[in-house]
Amino acid sequence: MECIYEGCGREQYGQGLCPGHLTQKKRGKELKPLRKYNRWSGEKKECPGCGEEKDGDEYLTDKSRASGLTQYCRECQRWRNIQWSYSLSRDEWEYIFQAQGSCCAICGTDKPGTSLGFVTDHDHACCPGKKSCGDCIRGITCQQCNFNVDRSQKPRYVAYREVHATRTQPLKEAARMGLTA
Repeated sequence: MECIYEGCGREQYGQGLCPGHLTQKKRGKELKPLRKYNRWSGEKKECPGCGEEKDGDEYLTDKSRASGLTQYCRECQRWRNIQWSYSLSRDEWEYIFQAQGSCCAICGTDKPGTSLGFVTDHDHACCPGKKSCGDCIRGITCQQCNFNVDRSQKPRYVAYREVHATRTQPLKEAARMGLTA
């Protein structure tokens, strides 16, 4: 049976109403038409981050969403995660990456070692949790150097850490200054 709100057309959930209208009623609000979030057509989905329509395979899966896909495309989701985790904008991150030669800050490879891209390395002694203040960012590294420094790379890793330890200005601050100059 359909929702008793005129013109809704959604399936009843409780008290003759669909979930959206039932929520409005429980909150003591006047029943109004529900907004349509029709970004997913089955073939293409509009990303609210970049505004582009992209194929479903350009999104991560999210079983909690009606479409089964994340709200943002992979690219926008990546930058949202970097912003949340490291307090870095996309421009700041790209500035740091370009300033270090568009390669891993430790081994110099231009291959990230993962389909997700290069990794933002920060000092866990400063920010041990999942979120960084952004001031303790040491550089952008490949997956291998960030998680498992092998013996052949050890001298480079030590040198990389020493440079970070003697840095007087956080990379995030330097990136902001570089972007405004």
